[in-house]
Amino acid sequence: MEDSSIYRDFNWAADHAVRQYHAALPYLVSDGAIRLYILFAAFSVLALSVWLSYRSMSKLKGIEEDVFAIKRRGPKPTKPASIDAARDRLNAFRKVMWRAYFLTLLVFVISGFLIPSTGLYLSGVYYKWLDPMGAPFVSLHGGDVVTSPHDAELALFVVNQLTHGALMDFLEVFHVDFGAIANNPENYLFSFAVLTYRSFVGTFAFALLFFLRRAIVIAWQMPTAEELYPTPDKAAAT
Repeated sequence: MEDSSIYRDFNWAADHAVRQYHAALPYLVSDGAIRLYILFAAFSVLALSVWLSYRSMSKLKGIEEDVFAIKRRGPKPTKPASIDAARDRLNAFRKVMWRAYFLTLLVFVISGFLIPSTGLYLSGVYYKWLDPMGAPFVSLHGGDVVTSPHDAELALFVVNQLTHGALMDFLEVFHVDFGAIANNPENYLFSFAVLTYRSFVGTFAFALLFFLRRAIVIAWQMPTAEELYPTPDKAAAT
């Protein structure tokens, strides 16, 4: 079997693949390749955050349809036992509805604010490795280049960018800033990352307001168990 052409071809292909792997390994684990892996992972996490938030928002439509069906469901029960059972089902649905609202809000906060803010903070901490020749920060007071900001300064920088992005430049108009450093406008790479971050959190802030408006409207339209299923004497009185 060792003399067969199939075995020789397979053995040659395996040896060739091993040689190619060892030749490419230094490039695969180089700093440049690792930077590309980190960039790809960051965009993948952001895309996953958007998808999870969209899935959470889509659940609101199902809740709206259920509320519409509950309000128009009939005929209403008249026996006390049936009324109590209907009230229990409505109260159980109300708990499910509020749980869905809370989970959706949690997904928005984590996906739209916490994850990208953590990414921006880590990019500031390790920026010397990500871009050895770049100077990402300048002082808010004087515009001097800041080469080694402290952790607290980086945290306030992220808070500053988060509030400016989420509040639609409201703080920018009134010149309200947090911390002592800002992005260096001459560093186009880091400034573009900050611009992307602001656009991302700003979009999520707008979507969060839209979600809260819909949730409040649905909760306001949701009748109480006593209103939807009154006792027979109250129903006759009305």
